[in-house]
Amino acid sequence: MKDEKIYELLRDLSNISKILNRKISSRMNCKRFSVYPYLIVNQLEVDKAKTLTELSKTLGLPNSTTSVIIDRLMKEGLVRKEKDEKDKRRSLIYVTEKALAEEKKLIFEHTKYFKELLEDATEDDMEAIMRGVKLLMENIQRSVE
Repeated sequence: MKDEKIYELLRDLSNISKILNRKISSRMNCKRFSVYPYLIVNQLEVDKAKTLTELSKTLGLPNSTTSVIIDRLMKEGLVRKEKDEKDKRRSLIYVTEKALAEEKKLIFEHTKYFKELLEDATEDDMEAIMRGVKLLMENIQRSVE
């Protein structure tokens, strides 16, 4: 594949992400969120609790970056830290009910916004969009396996 096509794809995906982020954040009357806080909350929901190091490894981030994000999420009441009962040297990070409620609102707003964005799309348009997204996902999954 030619470099300019890859660049165009990256630019378009980045622009889509920025537009969606801006619109959803303004609808929810909150600060713009980056993907990493959302991924951390999602990881904690799936696995219940993790250490800072486990989260860093899962997300491919340095511990220092993950620590800053965790501190911000704690200030917002979205996660909490507790000492591990089995090993007091370790702290476990848990998602809060507030984070789960925020995530539900976020999913609702995303769904609502996508319905509005795509309300004029024809059935053929929707099929083409879905086919393209699925094809992109399949290619990405093949390359990381």
